[in-house]
Amino acid sequence: IFNDFKKSEYYQRYLRWKYIELTQQKSESDFYIYRLLGRGGFGEVYGVNHVLTGKMYAMKSLNKKRLKSKSAESTAVNERKMMANLQSDFIVNLTYSFQSHSTLFLVMDLMDGGDLAYHIRHKIKFAKWEVCIQFFSLNMTYYILRVKINKIPIM
Repeated sequence: IFNDFKKSEYYQRYLRWKYIELTQQKSESDFYIYRLLGRGGFGEVYGVNHVLTGKMYAMKSLNKKRLKSKSAESTAVNERKMMANLQSDFIVNLTYSFQSHSTLFLVMDLMDGGDLAYHIRHKIKFAKWEVCIQFFSLNMTYYILRVKINKIPIM
């Protein structure tokens, strides 16, 4: 069945649409902000809807002034580079990234049901600081292994 689909005009249309979707420069206007999901030290994370496809994503907006005031520009750039190079079923994947004059945007898979820290905190009885340490350690271990296995340059 799939081979028949690959020979059809619909498959060619799909490929053209995907090519356009992935190669066009994105901007804020390509996304409808659905709601605020969380706040962090450098910005916010929103649940957004892609205007053309209707697909839901999480969009992290990082304020450039806040990044600069805390000397964290390289941290944001490294986060974007690592996320762009790592694709896995076990992490949130970066789909798009773009910037405006004042903000950096990272558009990622939307994970329903909260983050890992939320589930650890509510399923297992640990002190808050223990949850933070476990969550951070788990994330760092996974990223380090993926970077090493895939020989991804960090800087």
